[in-house]
Amino acid sequence: MINSFQRQKKGFTLVEMLLVLVIMSIILSMLIGYTQQKMDQLRRDRTSLMMQQILNAALSYYVNNGKWPANHWNGGGDPFVVNYLGNRTWKNPWGGTFDDLSANGIFYLCTAIPSTGSSTTAIANAAIIAGSLPNAYTSSNNCSGVQPPAANNCSAGQPCYVVSAVQIPGQNLNNARSVNFADLYNSGACVPQPTCPTGMVGAVFTVPAAVSGVNDTGSLNTYPVSSFTSYATGAWGSTLEPPICNEGANEACLSAVPPPLTSFNGTFWRACLSVTTEKGVVNNMAQKDTVNVGKILVITRCVPADTSGLITEPRGGDIGIYY
Repeated sequence: MINSFQRQKKGFTLVEMLLVLVIMSIILSMLIGYTQQKMDQLRRDRTSLMMQQILNAALSYYVNNGKWPANHWNGGGDPFVVNYLGNRTWKNPWGGTFDDLSANGIFYLCTAIPSTGSSTTAIANAAIIAGSLPNAYTSSNNCSGVQPPAANNCSAGQPCYVVSAVQIPGQNLNNARSVNFADLYNSGACVPQPTCPTGMVGAVFTVPAAVSGVNDTGSLNTYPVSSFTSYATGAWGSTLEPPICNEGANEACLSAVPPPLTSFNGTFWRACLSVTTEKGVVNNMAQKDTVNVGKILVITRCVPADTSGLITEPRGGDIGIYY
């Protein structure tokens, strides 16, 4: 009886304890691996969502402003961050920053995926994120240059960059080819050149809207109109004062901004009206304010162009369009 009781009081053997420890370590290892996978998945999903938000915001910015946002990650209350991204700090779940650049009408967004765990973790995570974004790829370089980073293989143990890109909104390009601006001008007035999307340049059209015959300076003597025409002077993108009209007073375009504009950093065309009466060409267009020599309807728009700025849109004539 005593021996039987003693045998029943024996504990676990060393082999049994080792077996339990092995099973527990396997379960713990699987739990840690699963947790790490879920964390990486959450980070990848969060990064994809943030990049998509920034790309969508950039598209909205372009539609409203006709250009891509730039230099906004340096802070300082940039309008893009404040009005389109909620004015907060944007970093991916690994703590990496976002960088961008625009080239050839395309907006590129980059972020770094660090190497954590195994040496190939960054490569795998970056590839998965790129697969969920439009026009995305992986690269060993970021968006710090003037040209987009080339698609290449990332190195093991090094950060891997996700690069995603969006193009100019097609709807905005269609709108850009519509009328940008139309108004009435006096002869010699300054016409602001429109801000056009990449790959497009401005064009201007002039139409005489009201014409009357007059010749004598300081008098109201009126002569019948024999002929009249309107035209514009100046070259697209020129930083020089546009050439003056052959007839009458001319405004200073670059030194004085015409109302209602308060500031204009672009360039100008000049609207001109030429009127000929039976007495001859009306040279003194300064009378326009008192006897209404004439008004010019000016229309500006954006048209497709090649890299040199020459208009590529098919058109029939070459009169009445300047760029």
